[in-house]
Amino acid sequence: MASSISYDLSGGSEMQSRVAYLMQLFEQTSNRRVNFEVMWEESAALCWPEYRNSFSFGHNRPPGAKYTEFQVDTAGSIASHRFMAIADALVTPYTMLWSKVRASDDDLMKVKEVQEYYNEVTETLWYHRYRAEAGFMGNNQQNWQGLGVFGNMGMMVDELAQSPGKFAPGLRYQATSVGQIYIIRNHQGREVGHIRHFRWTARQAAERWKEKIPAMMRAALDQNSTTLWDFLQFVLPNDDYDPYKIFAPSGKPWSSTYLSVAGYVILEEGGYRSYPRASGCYLIAPEEDYGRGPAQMVLPELKTLNALKSAYLKQAHNAGDPTYLIADDGLMDFKSQPGAYNFGGLTSDGKKLVDILPTGQIQITDEAMSKSSKAVDDAFLVSLFPLLFEQKGGQKSAREVIEMANQIGIFLAPLGRQYGEYLGSLIDRELDLLSYLRLLPKVPDALKEAKGEYQLVYCSPLAKAMQGQPIAGYMRTVEMAKEVVNVTGDPSLMDRFDFDSALPEIADDQFVPARWMASDDQVATKRKARAAQVERDQQSKELPGKAAIMKAQAITAKAQTGGNTGGALSGTPQGGMPILPGQSQNGGTPPPGGP
Repeated sequence: MASSISYDLSGGSEMQSRVAYLMQLFEQTSNRRVNFEVMWEESAALCWPEYRNSFSFGHNRPPGAKYTEFQVDTAGSIASHRFMAIADALVTPYTMLWSKVRASDDDLMKVKEVQEYYNEVTETLWYHRYRAEAGFMGNNQQNWQGLGVFGNMGMMVDELAQSPGKFAPGLRYQATSVGQIYIIRNHQGREVGHIRHFRWTARQAAERWKEKIPAMMRAALDQNSTTLWDFLQFVLPNDDYDPYKIFAPSGKPWSSTYLSVAGYVILEEGGYRSYPRASGCYLIAPEEDYGRGPAQMVLPELKTLNALKSAYLKQAHNAGDPTYLIADDGLMDFKSQPGAYNFGGLTSDGKKLVDILPTGQIQITDEAMSKSSKAVDDAFLVSLFPLLFEQKGGQKSAREVIEMANQIGIFLAPLGRQYGEYLGSLIDRELDLLSYLRLLPKVPDALKEAKGEYQLVYCSPLAKAMQGQPIAGYMRTVEMAKEVVNVTGDPSLMDRFDFDSALPEIADDQFVPARWMASDDQVATKRKARAAQVERDQQSKELPGKAAIMKAQAITAKAQTGGNTGGALSGTPQGGMPILPGQSQNGGTPPPGGP
């Protein structure tokens, strides 16, 4: 049983009652989405025409149909595509490691084998996410553009089907269109279930469910029909969940039921160990289940821009191919092609008998379009990036760059919520599947004994920008301290800064690869070598003084023995020393028996 709810909505069998309950649930969730479908249709027409006519249940989309007939201006399409590129580059850039897994206990992370284990987990996750067969990159980019245009996105994560092709075990990602998903939220507003609508041919359904497909579908299969049939997947919290019944349907927290709308037949029942869909919303209004994105924020502006472009094209057309005004007694056969001669176009006194109908001030329309385009770029975050990447002027200091990045991070806060909603649930699902497939490294004993839990650390450019305030504050304080030192001449003020602790963390926040930074042992070796070099330099500077002292000591010692008659040690030519009292010769010793 997928749920403990009593299915008594019809007088038939229990299976019919369950079908009736599920269809009633689908009807209720569909009603809560109707108004959004209208809004999404308008947004698609102006920003992503390929998604038109894909939101309402029972729609019909002929393959290859043209959907751009209502789109006059393409500013919305371009801005939404740039929004996708911006979001992907800032939150999930494939060129850099944008998430890490670590122990939630800081003390555990000081254990070497625990560090190595989580490094392996991160690398394993990264490898399977970006395998060619996984399809993460394309589906993720499709999601980001959907977030900008429709305000909602979702990713189904499942085991990679190993046939055909005999692929190695791994992950498979599939972006879910906003029109496919009917969201179910709990009392806390968290998505705990959904209904997914999809359409397959009879052949595709038979590949999955064999003889379980209804009779009408089998007839279509016999005729090789390519007609698409409607199916619904219900992923709901399992009220009968019992973690000790691992192999039973009740042993999974979420139930999964596939239902064919044709014939109202339940085709498959199962469940999930973890919620299979990672979802995200841009902004959610009160008492609503679905988000609203940048396109909804500027939907009036997009419509205005479309209307202005129509007017602009008419004005430009009239200016290039004008309408002529001809007097009643003017030309009878007026020629407008280049090089034509129109006799009688002027009166005898030189007045024109032909004029052009005024087309209005096209400059005003152009200015209005520019203002509307600017508003659209603002909503899709496009206009923020010249703040950092196109600033004119001299070279920016490190502090200025960090503060500008931090400023952009503040404006990109709506994207920041995707760390908790979209990426958090995505990575939890990935780790659950990799663990089930036994693709994760062996857990070290230290981690088993501590029963430690993992936590996610985001290190994408947006995460770094949003966390950049401490770095900016630290660098501002260091610069102010330098100014105070220059004024007071007291370098001891810099002793307040623990650069040994701050610089490695700043380097990590600024994406500096760990291999570019010296380890503690390497730093200690460098400092020891530097101290030895300083000592050698000091000794070299002291050698002349030491030599003079040794020379004086030698002279004194020789003089005390009476043998100092001059020479190299005394600095006086040989025999040049004066006769001292008690001596019989210059610098000589006293004669035996005394003077």
